[in-house]
Formats: sequence, C-alpha cells, structure tokens
Amino acid sequence: LGEYLREGIVRPVREPLNLGEIWHAAWSFAASADQASHVHIITPATWPIVLGQRTALVRLFQNLLENALRHVSDVADPHIVVTWDQHDT
Repeated sequence: LGEYLREGIVRPVREPLNLGEIWHAAWSFAASADQASHVHIITPATWPIVLGQRTALVRLFQNLLENALRHVSDVADPHIVVTWDQHDT
C-alpha cells in the first residue's frame, strides 16, 4: 500500500512459476471440445520455471492458443507444437 501511495501504481508481484502449469491452465480456458478435438498438441516433456505474474502469463498463453486454434480450424490434420529454449541474459 505504501508503494501505491508513493508512486500511484501497484506493480504486480513476480513469482517463480512452472510454465507447464500455466500452459494447462490456459488450455483449459482456451480450448472448447469442438475446437480442440481434431488438433494434435505437442508439448515439451519438461517445462521451465519462469519469473512472472500468473494471471498475465495465463492470458498470454490463452491468447496464443485461441489464435492458433482459429487458424487451424480448416486444416485437415492440424498440429500445434509448443517448444521452449533457454537464453542467457
């Protein structure tokens, strides 16, 4: 509260999150049964732990999934492949 009063903003708390859990949460929100029933989803065997804000990351993944599902709706044998790579910063 003190930070809000001083700066007029509240910064979201970043926490360590398993990106696989974020993916599954986003998938449950984004994929309706009829949209996803004919799509092959390929995901990594392991997922990274990232620093982020849970709600924002779920929304980001949900948006990406909804866009992907929208664009593969007329493809005969659609695949969505999710990968990740680590980069040193």
